[in-house]
Amino acid sequence: MNIGEWVSDGLHSFKPSQEFSFQALRHLTKKKKENLFAQSNWVKRIAIGEWYEAIIYEKLLQLSRTDNDYSVVGKGGDVPWRNRVKPRLGQNGLFYDMTGSIVARGNGQDLSEFDLLLTKLHNEYAFLEIKNSSHFLKDFNLNLKYKKRLLSYLLSKPVQCGIVVSSTKIGNKSVIKRITATTDSFLIITDKLDELASSVKPEDLLGRHNRRNVGFRPMRLSKIAITGYNYRRLHNAYRKKFIKAVKSDKKPKLEGNFWMLKNLIVGNLEESAIIHLLNEKDIIFQGEKLTPENFSQKFSKVILSMSMPKLRPVLYLRMQSKRLYLKMGPSTTKTFEFERRVYAKYTVFFDWLDSAESRIGPDLTKRILCICLNESVAGKRKKLGERENFS
Repeated sequence: MNIGEWVSDGLHSFKPSQEFSFQALRHLTKKKKENLFAQSNWVKRIAIGEWYEAIIYEKLLQLSRTDNDYSVVGKGGDVPWRNRVKPRLGQNGLFYDMTGSIVARGNGQDLSEFDLLLTKLHNEYAFLEIKNSSHFLKDFNLNLKYKKRLLSYLLSKPVQCGIVVSSTKIGNKSVIKRITATTDSFLIITDKLDELASSVKPEDLLGRHNRRNVGFRPMRLSKIAITGYNYRRLHNAYRKKFIKAVKSDKKPKLEGNFWMLKNLIVGNLEESAIIHLLNEKDIIFQGEKLTPENFSQKFSKVILSMSMPKLRPVLYLRMQSKRLYLKMGPSTTKTFEFERRVYAKYTVFFDWLDSAESRIGPDLTKRILCICLNESVAGKRKKLGERENFS
C-alpha cells in the first residue's frame, strides 16, 4: 500500500487514551502547555491544535515501529537541541527550527513548515497537514499547492499530500474537498480532541518534560537527500527580469523556478522617490498621513517589495529609533496601511531588507506601482466563485 493508504489504515479508528495524549505533550514547549489553560479562547484553540498535531505524530511513530517499510521524520521533542538551527542569511534547504518543527528555508527565510513528513523505503514521500479547526482556510488551497510543489522540487520526485482533520465539520468544507479530490491527495477524519482537552488539569502536566523517545529513533531529517538550490540567486535573477519588464511597461511572467519566490525585494527608494511616493499616495501611520515633512522624524528609509506570486506591492518602512520595519500594504490604489511589524530579533527577513543596496528612483517606482498596484487591488474584488485549482 502507498503512504496515504498506510496512514488512513492506521488512523481510521484511532481513539487516543488520556495517557497516550499526555505522552504527546512532550513535543510542546512549557509556554504552549500553559496556553492549554489560557483565558483567551483563541490562544487556547491554537494550543489544542498543536497538541492534536503531536498526538497524530506519536501515533504514526508507533505504527512505524512495527512496519519497517514506513518512516516518520522526527520532530518536536525527538529533535536534539544541537540539530535545531537558528535562521540566517544563506540557508537553503530543509531544517529544524528552534522548536523542532520541519521547515524549508530560502536564504534563511522560512518558506514553508511541514507538520509531518513520511517516507516509504526512501522512494515514496508524503507530507501531512494537520487541522483541528476551520480557521485559516482562506489561503489553505494555495499554501498546500506551494508546499507540494516545493517539496517535489527538493526531493526531485512527486509527493503525496495528506490532510488530517479532527471532525467531519472541517472535512466537509469545500476547500478541503477540492484539494483531496486529486489522485495524489487524501483526507483522514479522526475523533475530536475537545473533550480530552477540557479534562486536562495543570497538575496533570507536572513532571512531563520534553524527553525524547528511549530505544526508538525516528528518521532524521538529514537522511533525506534534497536538490541543491540558491534562493538568493533565483531572487536576483527574477529581479532583473522584473525591472526589465517594468521599464517596457509590461508585467513580468513567472517562468522556470520563479514560482518558489515568496517575496521580491525590489530595492531601497531614493529620497526623491520617497518624496514622490508620499505626495502621490496616502501612507497611514497611527491614523495620520505621512508627509515629506514628518516622514524623516520617524523613519529612515523605504524598501519596495512585491508579495509573490501575485506581485502585490508592499512598502517596508525602517523606523529611526528601533531596529524595526513596518509592513504597509495597499488597501486601495492610493492608500497603504499598516499590516505587521518585522523585528530584527525574530526574523532573518529583517537582515535581508536592511542589506538591500539597489536604489530605486521616482520614475521606476511610479512605473512599478502603476503596473502592479491596480491589478493587486482589483484582485481583492474577485468573485467568490473564482477558485484556484489544486494540482
